[in-house]
Amino acid sequence: MSEERNSLTQPTGSIPLVLVEWLDSLQPVQSWSYFSDLPKLDVARCRTVGWVVNEDDSVLMLAQNVADLEDSDPQGSGYMRIPKVCITKQERLK
Repeated sequence: MSEERNSLTQPTGSIPLVLVEWLDSLQPVQSWSYFSDLPKLDVARCRTVGWVVNEDDSVLMLAQNVADLEDSDPQGSGYMRIPKVCITKQERLK
């Protein structure tokens, strides 16, 4: 577990705050419909702001809230995992 938390135990200034633009699927259509009446081919274009608390080659994990960053074991909540193949833009914020 300590390897998973490496990025959480960095000094306060080294946990980047980012704006991520990414694509997500739309909610499934719940009712039956004929193929001749299919919904539009579309995706949801999303924007999320958060602190990068973990990532690997395929997933970026953001925390919406962070606390106790000066402590040896900071806290976070509102963790969101975004598949990197869905990310269209990532910008570091100040």
